[in-house]
Amino acid sequence: MAKRKARGWSFIFCGIMGIFLLVTPLPAVHAEPIDVTDCFSGTANFLMKSEELTIMAVDAKGIIRDNLENKIFDNITFHCVGLIKMMGGKRTNTELCKYMDPGGDLFIVKGHEGNAKFIHGTGKWKGIRGEFTAKRFTQGKPITPDTLQGCAKLFRPMPIIAFHGTADLVGIPMKDVETSVAWWAEHNGCNKNPTAKKISENVTQNNYGECKGNAEIIFYHINKGGHVWPDPPTAEQLVKAGRVKAEEINKDINAANLIWSFF
Repeated sequence: MAKRKARGWSFIFCGIMGIFLLVTPLPAVHAEPIDVTDCFSGTANFLMKSEELTIMAVDAKGIIRDNLENKIFDNITFHCVGLIKMMGGKRTNTELCKYMDPGGDLFIVKGHEGNAKFIHGTGKWKGIRGEFTAKRFTQGKPITPDTLQGCAKLFRPMPIIAFHGTADLVGIPMKDVETSVAWWAEHNGCNKNPTAKKISENVTQNNYGECKGNAEIIFYHINKGGHVWPDPPTAEQLVKAGRVKAEEINKDINAANLIWSFF
């Protein structure tokens, strides 16, 4: 069985007094976006509660439903235990979760301070590795005190690098491209406003930082750029063939090299 490598993960926070930590990760073992719904219930018990120090133990169990056609994560059950400490206005947490598929194969993850990683796997999950970060969600009032219930729809963050020119009259308008990039930035939990860096007179790099799962979003805005690859090796042939005007070819950046560096 081939080893699976997880690049991006997501997990949720929930609790009986606002938003406490409960890890529920979903491994990204393939190139397709992950689209799953998980539901859980459990208990949250105070080991100590005071103005100076609060310690809580969380124990929750649930099941995952996969919304994609391949159903790779469908009907995986999970059991998570966690310890939360709140002291001096700061919250720290540690969790361990076991996930078991219908065939009995399982994997274990360990979470700490908003980050988690695989530590063990059996059967088809053997050799799985990778790390993941958190995507928060809110829930309703607990049915009974000291319990927690909820569902969440989780997605894997997707790294994006994009190039587009203002003189591209063949492809998608620049405004639509900018809207699409902003949507992906929101989806990945990135900063809403990108950091703009002037590469040259006609090229601006827009970097949406602090994305979940290190799923970076970078967009290169090319002024006067046409429907052509930045710094293409076949520039002369394209111009001779009438496919593009010479002034629409930007050579300030090399798209191929930037893509290789990005991924």
